[in-house]
This record gives sequence, C-alpha cells and structure tokens, in this order.
Amino acid sequence: MESVPDLFIREAFARTEKPRRVLVYAPLAYSTPHFETDLEIAQRHLELGDQVELVLCDAELPFCQLNPNHELQRCVQCVSRNLQGASQLSAKVPTLGLLTSLQPEDLARLATIPREFADQQALGKYFFDGFDAGMATLSSLIDFTHTLPVDTKRFATIINRALYASIASFLAFKRILAAVHYDCVYIYNGRWSMMRSAVRACEQLDVHYYTHERGADFRKFAVYRDALPHDKLYIREQIGATWANAVGHPQTHALAEAFFREQRQRVEKNWFSFTKLQESGRVPMNWDRRARRLVCFTSSEFECAAISDNGVRKIYPNQAAGIRRIARLLSKLTPDTHIWVRVHPNDNSPDAVKRWKEASANLPNATFVLPDEKVDSYSMLEGAEKVLTFGSTIGVEATFWGKPTICADYSFYDGMDAQYEVADENELMELLCRSELPPKPVENALRYGYYLNTYGGKFLHFSTDQISDYEFKSPFRGLCLRPDYEDLRKRLLELFQSGGFERAAGISRLIRDFNPGDGMAHSILVLSLVRLNMLEAAVSALETAAEKLSPPQLEQVLRSTASALLDTLRLAKQVPVRGTPSPSRRAAAVLLRVPTFAALGQSLMAISNRAENASPLPQPVG
Repeated sequence: MESVPDLFIREAFARTEKPRRVLVYAPLAYSTPHFETDLEIAQRHLELGDQVELVLCDAELPFCQLNPNHELQRCVQCVSRNLQGASQLSAKVPTLGLLTSLQPEDLARLATIPREFADQQALGKYFFDGFDAGMATLSSLIDFTHTLPVDTKRFATIINRALYASIASFLAFKRILAAVHYDCVYIYNGRWSMMRSAVRACEQLDVHYYTHERGADFRKFAVYRDALPHDKLYIREQIGATWANAVGHPQTHALAEAFFREQRQRVEKNWFSFTKLQESGRVPMNWDRRARRLVCFTSSEFECAAISDNGVRKIYPNQAAGIRRIARLLSKLTPDTHIWVRVHPNDNSPDAVKRWKEASANLPNATFVLPDEKVDSYSMLEGAEKVLTFGSTIGVEATFWGKPTICADYSFYDGMDAQYEVADENELMELLCRSELPPKPVENALRYGYYLNTYGGKFLHFSTDQISDYEFKSPFRGLCLRPDYEDLRKRLLELFQSGGFERAAGISRLIRDFNPGDGMAHSILVLSLVRLNMLEAAVSALETAAEKLSPPQLEQVLRSTASALLDTLRLAKQVPVRGTPSPSRRAAAVLLRVPTFAALGQSLMAISNRAENASPLPQPVG
C-alpha cells in the first residue's frame, strides 16, 4: 500500500528559485544508516543545484556517542567511512573539520568548564553561553547507562569528556555559521551532546535547520523543521498536517489500521520489536485472581529524560513513584482493583530492574512484570478493564483495540481524544476508580497510526534491507561504506595530494597514533604541517617518527620529507632561546640518526650553530 508523499520531505527538497547553500553536520560517520542519510540529503541537494558542504569529524572529539572512550580503532573506522562517503557524492563538496575553527580564546574558555557535578540535577542545570550543555551531556550519558538518576561521581571522567566535546563543538559550529551564510543545516537526531550543540548554535544565530531520523520503516528517513524528533508538540502538528493531507486517499484508513495490526504481530519496520521475545498468550501467574484489572504499561524513561528541563512530568516525578502512589490510593479507594505493571522491555539494565523491584515492594494490590519476563503485553492488554500509561504508544493501541486508556503524563498523541487525559491526581484517580469507563472512539486513534506507518520519504540513493547493518553491506550510490584501513591510507594520500593539508594532518596523526609503525602516516603528517607553515609541530612530528620507527623506516620518512622540511627551515626566521634547541638543531639531531642523512644533518647543525652565535639569545619564558 502506498501513502501520499511526505509533506515535510517534499518541503525540504523542493527546488528553489536561487540555489541554496546547505551545510550537513555529519560527525558520526560510523553510525549507519544515519551517515548514509547525511549523504542522501547532500546528494538530493546537489541534484537540485544547491551548494553543499559537509562537517566531518577526524577524531577531534574526546567523546562521541558511538565512541565514548575515544578508542582509536573506532575513530579509524569512522574516518574511513567519512572519506568514502564524501567521495561517493556526485560532485566534490567542501569538507570542514569539526573543531578546526576554534580560536585560542575558545580553548581558554574550554579549560574552565567544571570537572565534576554534585548530582544529576546540578549537571542538568549547567548552561554555557545559553547552551543547555549539561542537559545535552546528560542525554548522552543516560543513553548508555540506562539508569536514572545518573551517578555523577561514578561517571565524572566521562561526563567531563562529553561536556568538553559538546561545548567545543558548540563554539566551533557557531564560528562556522558566523563565517558563512547557510540557507539550511541538517543535523542527525539533535538529542545527543555533540548533536544538540549544533542545534543550539543554529538557534542562537537564527539559522534554519532540519533534524533527521529514521522514517516509518528502514527504507525511509524523516526530517523535522527547526525541531527535535522528540518534540511532542511539533510531532502532534506533523500528525495533524499528515492526516489532513491524506484525507480522501483510498489507502489512508487501511494504512492506519495496518500500523496497529503489525504492532501486535511484532512486525519490525523501523526498529526492533520489544515484544518479539514475549511468549504469545502468556499472562502473569496471578492473572486469574478475582479483581478489576488495571494494566499499566510503562515507558522507557531514559530516551526523553534529558530533552526538557530534567524530564519534568505532569503529575509524578517519575513512573516508579507515580505507580507506588497510585497503587496505595487504589487500595483505599477501590480495594477490588489490582494493578498489573508491565515494565517496558527496554528498561532492562541492572540498575533499572533494581529500581522497579524496589518500587514493587510492599504493594499487595500490584504485580510488576519485569522487562525480561516472557509475559505477553498484548494478552495483558486484551484482558484489561482499563489501561494506564505515562505516554507509551501502547496507550493509543489500546484505544484501537477497544480499551479505555488513561494517560498520567504527556504523550505524542495528546489532544486527539484518543485517550483520557488528566490534569492532576484527582482527575486521574476519579477515572481509575470509575466502574464504567467507555473507550475513546477507534477513529481517533487512526491519525496517529497513519502517521507512524507512513512518515518520512524513501531513500533514493541508499539501499538497505535491514534495520541496522553494522556489517556495512548496504550501499550508498553503489558503494558499501565498509571501514577499511588500506583504503583509508590511500584516500589520505589523495587528500594530501589534492591540497587538503589541514584534514590530512589530522587524519595522518590519527593513523600514526593508531599504528605507530605506519611510515606513510608519519610522512604525510610532517609534510602537511610544513605546508601549513606549522614548523614547530612539523619538527615535533619528525621527532616522534624517530622515536616510533625502525632506522630503515625512518630513512624512508626522511626521503619523502627532508627536502621540504629543510627548505622551510632555511627560509624560516628562527629566534634562538637560551636552553631551548631550535627547530633546525632538533631536525638535525634526527637526520644524524640515519647514516644516509648524516652529512646533511651535520651541515644543518653547523648552520644552526652559526645562526645562534650571530643572534642575541633571549631567556626562556617562565
């Protein structure tokens, strides 16, 4: 069944009278299919005649979502993909380094950021120049700890790295945006620390942006104009516009209903089914007890916990506290009601399970079904008198299946009359205790089902048959972007030969640090730094080569670098400092290590001696 074209994809890629200047912020090249989505967006704009630039990361950040410990092997894999991906576009596009625009004053400010926070609340309240850097960092941290609250003492080191990376990318991106006028910027997701930094930079400088994410299935991607994919109000507006646009289409209702049926059948479309491992028809052991059945389905809290002000909720501070309070009130107000709590299957970290077990203690009228239990969520839904959620999608599913559903928090489908919405605890308890509560009309759930079954546009240049393909078998414009060390080395050489000295220096430094015996990386690093007139750094890189390489390897490096380095040294005005060897003297010391270059080293040393004897020697600073 085909739906009408996505309104928002159509808007983003509409041809304009004048070509646009488009910036695609793509630092997470290891991430698939999201980096391929970055490339898809870039390619579509190239085909519209727009000017496109990419922001890539060449292992510059001390933390990223996919590599929190900055492991060099993962960085090498990521950079390999970013070079391949950029080369697969139909035209050569400028690529910008992520942090190369930082100025000395930015680095000085970065040195002052806090190294530790008292607790999660303190971290969440930390702002830097109006950027909610603490919340952005918290969002990233929660994603891989899957715990709330976050122990800021235990994770102090990684918090500091993540905070530094988010602020550094924020400052750098603001400088990029201030230097050139871009008509629009594309950013993946916008929730993680080094992605939200780009969102906030755009907002502060009033630059139009889109975030992008997975679409309704793995062959689609979705875009969100000047908003995050987690913005409930914005999504509700998208749902309304999508439904209005689809009215009259012959497949609209069928597509809407298909969403609910496929959810129940555990069909995996844009992400893995959390209910797939559950045993169909299985119910809790005490399911047959004589009681009015209230079934509560929890949400996975960590994903949206750091989207707004520390995850502020409508009534209760968190789901666990809310459920304990509700169970105790029910025991007094309606003793014949028993509440079964189906804990979200994704809430399965040891800390989360411990928290839920603690929440269930001493509640005789509540049964908690923990994340890894095989109990069938849909059998519980079928047998429920009422359904309670805190915003979970299964709440609107319950409406479709003819069950009255009550929401004790905010949801993506608020305002559609597809659930009972409450303002406070009194309203909530009145509905929970009411003996007769009719379900909301099934038709009111359809617009949400239609949206979730159709949103986004199909990839035109990326082809995949998997939700997640970290074997990298899914091609973009005919090439599977597989991390490849030898391919990376080849592309590094090409980048240097084409004049991309700044990126070549960064990538060769990464390869050198990852594989200290790679002589080509040492050579390109020295030569790139020479081309950038960074003489001190070039000599330091040569000294590092002398420390890391065998004599034959060092000889090969000198064969490729000595001439360019010596020409630069001869032309450079070197002011000697007492007690500090000059760059010429340091380079000469390396040359003297290799017999083939010994005579040249002696000559350079003599030149250095004459220069130092002819110049006054200032004292070293400090």
